[in-house]
Amino acid sequence: YIQLTRDKASMGSDEEKKVVFYTVFNVLLETMKLFAPIAPFITELMYQNLRHEFKLKEESIHLFGWPKYNDELIDEELEENMQAIFGVVQSALAVRERIQLGIKWPLKEIIVVTKDKKTKNAVEQLRDVIRKQINVKKIGLAESMPNLKVKIKADYSKLRDFGDLVPKIIAQLTIDSPETVLKHIQEKGKYTFTIDGEEISITKEHLIITREAPMPYEEGTFKHGFIYLNREMTEKLEAEGFAREVMRRVQALRKKAGLQKSDNISLFIKTDEDLREMLKEWNLVIKEKVGASQFRISELEPSKKHAFVSNEKVKNKEFEIHLERV
Repeated sequence: YIQLTRDKASMGSDEEKKVVFYTVFNVLLETMKLFAPIAPFITELMYQNLRHEFKLKEESIHLFGWPKYNDELIDEELEENMQAIFGVVQSALAVRERIQLGIKWPLKEIIVVTKDKKTKNAVEQLRDVIRKQINVKKIGLAESMPNLKVKIKADYSKLRDFGDLVPKIIAQLTIDSPETVLKHIQEKGKYTFTIDGEEISITKEHLIITREAPMPYEEGTFKHGFIYLNREMTEKLEAEGFAREVMRRVQALRKKAGLQKSDNISLFIKTDEDLREMLKEWNLVIKEKVGASQFRISELEPSKKHAFVSNEKVKNKEFEIHLERV
């Protein structure tokens, strides 16, 4: 919830900020009440911090009554949908980690391949949530992935029980199409054929299965299907990725400088002409996101000395961040 409402909390309307604040505060306080009997000291410390900050009346977390829930506020369909897309999101994040492409870098597309009706419905209902969680521009939904190459080969170590028939079983599996073999295993739990008058049943455990996704997709798995991330990087996506990284590094320097969210800064970024041009369309967004009332990006040295400076490198690009409170 905090990830999905971060923009509302910092840049939303007054009403949106109040909603986010109420939700986070309410969940924290009610959870502390539940946790108090189990961890009395840490919850008391946390409560005293809140009490001091927000002038709360109760003297102790242990003086509150036991929390009550409201049936009218429970949305079972939403909870089920969130649970259904959890596997999709985790799989996509795992693929990102595997291809070493951080969450700050936007991707063109994800295709969710599943035949599970609940998953399909959840993806349809919560497209925006998935988009934000894994940072993609487009979400596709399908029951199969075109041009996917599936290969199977016998796992010799698992076929030893078939004795002298092993070579013939291996030969048979090289003749039969992988799609046919896997379809039978999926529907019936086994693939059956006859060799020398003897019926042979092969299960998934007897096989080594490899899947090759079509370029430029990377495959991931979840309980009810597969996801395919399009890793093709366009100039526009590349620019957004660098802009996000620049903002992250500026925010980190703000934090290191001990600045509060409400503090405005003067920001200067020194870099090469290529990155300056790349970030041109993002200047206003960067300025707004990092709370800069003054912002300039240039290949030249800053005209004055700033209180805080940081040397950064993202991929093959180096840049300097100069900032101070104004």
